Amino acid sequence: MNGPSNMLAEAAAAVVAEQRVAADRALRGIRRKPRSAKRIHRARKALSRLLATIEDFYACIDDATHLFDRANALRKVLGRVRDGDVHLARLREYDRAASPEERCVIQTLRKRIRRRRRKARRKLAMLLDAAAVPPCA
Repeated sequence: MNGPSNMLAEAAAAVVAEQRVAADRALRGIRRKPRSAKRIHRARKALSRLLATIEDFYACIDDATHLFDRANALRKVLGRVRDGDVHLARLREYDRAASPEERCVIQTLRKRIRRRRRKARRKLAMLLDAAAVPPCA
């Protein structure tokens, strides 16, 4: 007999599956073009939606803790990469109107941010390559 709790579990599973597919698709896009700011942003949004869905249906998902931890780790690293992209873009704008002394400081900041972004990209690559299964599985 199909009771209300089974119907809820099936509906939750369908919503979670839909969000997992969207997140996996976005992460595959990053594998194809790892330096694309648009793809990084798209993947962060997809992972944020997946995390919200997991929180909403936590009790109905068998592997909720594992799935949440994995998606959250990916989102955090993507955030570090994206933050670096945004900070570098802002510094380029500031550099246009800066004095020579300010440009020296901006250049130092840009080097530091690039270093952090490279480190985040390496960690992202490790996370994406960590398993042969889809990233959010």
